[in-house]
Amino acid sequence: MSQTDSRWVVLKFGGTSVATATRWETIARLVEQRIAEGFRPLVVCSALAGISNRLEAMLERAVAGDYEATRDEIRRRHLELGAELGLPAEALLQADLEELSRLALAAALLRDAGPALKARVMALGELLSTRLGAAFLQTQGIATAWLDARTALLARDEPHARAARAYLSASCEAELDPTLVARLGEPLINEAVIPIGQKDRWNRLDPEDDGQFESLYTSPEVSRLENALYGSVLTPISVTGRNDLVAILLTGVPGLNFTGPKKADLLRLNTGIPPTPVGSQKRLGFLAGDTAGFPNGRRPVDDVVDIASRAVAGILVDPVKFGTRIGDGVQANPEGLPGTFPYVAPANNGRNGHHIGPGQVGCTGQPDDICPVQ
Repeated sequence: MSQTDSRWVVLKFGGTSVATATRWETIARLVEQRIAEGFRPLVVCSALAGISNRLEAMLERAVAGDYEATRDEIRRRHLELGAELGLPAEALLQADLEELSRLALAAALLRDAGPALKARVMALGELLSTRLGAAFLQTQGIATAWLDARTALLARDEPHARAARAYLSASCEAELDPTLVARLGEPLINEAVIPIGQKDRWNRLDPEDDGQFESLYTSPEVSRLENALYGSVLTPISVTGRNDLVAILLTGVPGLNFTGPKKADLLRLNTGIPPTPVGSQKRLGFLAGDTAGFPNGRRPVDDVVDIASRAVAGILVDPVKFGTRIGDGVQANPEGLPGTFPYVAPANNGRNGHHIGPGQVGCTGQPDDICPVQ
């Protein structure tokens, strides 16, 4: 894949992450990993940890006529890091360090460090760190181009803005990128029902316009894929006339949470149905007879992946014929769920986590710690 065909990915590193040679070795590995995945990394770096504060302190002391020690400390920090990285830092940073001295001298002579001068000084923190970083990545065999962000950004003056705001702060405008929008209504609609070629358009629209996508629910692509992939295990799923999916996903289920004939991707909750006590909640919600569960609202305990998978497989059409127990194999959070707000547990440990199957011991908060089967 050529670089022009690669997708961009932004890797942003703060001051602590760029302050030592070890941290830059980590950055190099991350950049190599993203390149191997087919991305074109754009590395954005802060000034070395503590340098922005030292630059500001240098200006204050320059106005008072005594800045050399702070300037020399800033210079030393960068030269030492350059040496750790195996770089000719003196030559690499010469122009920026000379500018630092000139600007500090200007503040000392003027006995003033106005916004324009301060903006130039503060920018040197990022300029110095990124020059070192780009040079180091080159030594690691990573083709790297250094870019001064000031030459790539478009700025527009704000009429009547004070100098401090004009030079030392900014407000950014950004147009909506439809490829980054993801609607959050019923789970798995974007992932399982809407085909790839229509995802961006669907995500841009409001739920009130969802009627035009009804055919994707009555003749779902995912059902055809399940037949092709799992036809030897599952009873063949109907791929037309799936009004059951229209009910559960677009209008609400009659007698449960029906809101009328208007088709819309909404998370519906019938508040007339009392909540099920925590110890009696079923992870399969409505499918297991727990009418207070998904698709009537959505609780932390509801296994929406398994419920949606079985709905697509046709369980609402015929729970016997299409009642195969399909799902992702993750039945409950082994650490349990808290009984108070916000009712959700911290994220599982991705490195040391493990799946506990239905009927096995290990689900805190369930009766006898047995993970639920339904």
